[in-house]
Parts: sequence; C-alpha cells; structure tokens
Amino acid sequence: MKIRIIACGVFEPYIKAMAPEPGNSSECLFLDAGLHEFPDRLRQAVQEEIDRISREKEDYDAIVLFYGLCGRGTAELTAREIPVFIPRVHDCIALFMGSDAAYKKEFAKNPGTFYHTLGWLAKKINPNEMAAVDLYRNYNDIGWDMHPEFERLGKEYGEGNAEYILKFAASWQKNYSRGAYIDMGFSEDKYAEETRVMCRAFGWKYERIKGDMAYLRRLFRGAASDRIFVLPPFSASKASGDDRIFNAVAAGEKEHSFYETETVLYDEGAEKSKKGIGLGIDAGGTYTDAVIF
Repeated sequence: MKIRIIACGVFEPYIKAMAPEPGNSSECLFLDAGLHEFPDRLRQAVQEEIDRISREKEDYDAIVLFYGLCGRGTAELTAREIPVFIPRVHDCIALFMGSDAAYKKEFAKNPGTFYHTLGWLAKKINPNEMAAVDLYRNYNDIGWDMHPEFERLGKEYGEGNAEYILKFAASWQKNYSRGAYIDMGFSEDKYAEETRVMCRAFGWKYERIKGDMAYLRRLFRGAASDRIFVLPPFSASKASGDDRIFNAVAAGEKEHSFYETETVLYDEGAEKSKKGIGLGIDAGGTYTDAVIF
C-alpha cells in the first residue's frame, strides 16, 4: 500500500524510526508542532497539503494524517481523489498510549495530568535544548521579577501589572497535580528527567508511563481499523460529537446544528439575530473545559 503521511512534528522521531521497516512505501511531510494551538491554521495547512498531493497525480492509495481532532483543526477537511485516514482520537495522547481505553484509564486515575513525550519536548516545548531548570521555574518561589518577560511588561504596564499578567498567564498550573512522561522505548531518560524537573518546580507528582507504538504502527501502515476514520474521496470531515469523533458528508454539504433554531453563535444585536443558548467544549488535553453562553 503506497501512502502519503502528513504529520504533526511531535511524531517525527517515531515515524523516522518506523521508516526503515521492511515493506514500507510511505512518504512523510512534517508540519510545525505548534499548529495545534491554532486550529484554523492547522486545517488550512493540512488542506493545502491534501490538495497539493492530489494535484501531483501520484499513484497513492491513501493520505494518512498523524493528527486527532485537535480542537476541530481536522474537521471540515475535504478529500479529493485520494481517501484520507484520520485516527479517531481527540488529540495525540491516546495515540502515544496505544488506545483511547488506555488514555481514559489514566484520565480516570488522575485527570489533572500534564503529559510529556520525546516528540513534544524535542519538537515543541524545548527544541533549543535548554536546561530543564531554566525551562521550568516556579516564580512564586523565586520572585516574578526574575521572569524573562517581567522587564518588558513592567515598562509597558508597570511592575505591579506585570506581575499580575505573568501570574494570570501561569494560572493553568493550578489545574494540574501530576506530570507524566510517556516512554515509547527510545532511550528517553534525558526527556523523562526534564518532566521530573517540571514536576519538582510546580509541586506535582511525577510518573513515567509506558507508551504503546501499536496505534502509531497501524496508522503508519494505513491498516484498516475501527479506530481509524476513512474520509472517502470528494467528502468532507465533520466532528461527530460522540465516540466516533469523525463522520463524513458529501463535499459542500451544509452541516446542521443540533438545535438549529435555538443555538447562538454570536449576537451583535442585529434585527435577525437568534436567541437561545450555546455550548462550547474543548475536549482535548487532560482537562475538558466547557462554557455555556
């Protein structure tokens, strides 16, 4: 099976390790590991690559994405002549653990977990290989005036406001009580130690969890699975809102709201504006954040 892979940069070490395997006929493109922070940019970048690959008229059997739903960044993608395979996961943690079930087990044990992997540290969090003690500092202990952004913010907003801004930006840390390193078996002691240093700095429990390459290998080979969604040619991906994660509609078909006459997307006081309630959910990462508006 000849496949073309489009992957988040955090998967680069693992995919390159699988590349020499006998029978491999895949080609891979790695995108910036930070795109998941901007779902619209992620969608645009992936769609551009899908379109480019389709224009090449190569004899590919499938395009395989090493992305989950990623904040809906892979919803609204359109397949051209080549089917697109997408893992049925919200984000990459389930892929590193080998299954949704393994991830849910860890989530049930400690939902307030911040996960690290070799790929995340090497390609996103610490690509310049800073010393972990410099990367992770608890400024509540050592003073916010030691923060590298304090001087700049102080000049612009005043020192008191600078401290407030930095404290607010770091407030996410209070939602976590554990840091976990997912070990995929790649001689990862150095990266696991970076996670330990982070936990020590923030006062979290540290654990090293054994990962599982099975999901990644199946995806890499384009193997059929009920946990891999196949977007047929000339179809568009949609977020299903259930355990399937994705479904497909004909390209160009309008997506219908669950509560078409009641859901509010925004209200600027226009004459024809709708009234009702809306629900927004971020189902990725280790916490599920929801807002009713």
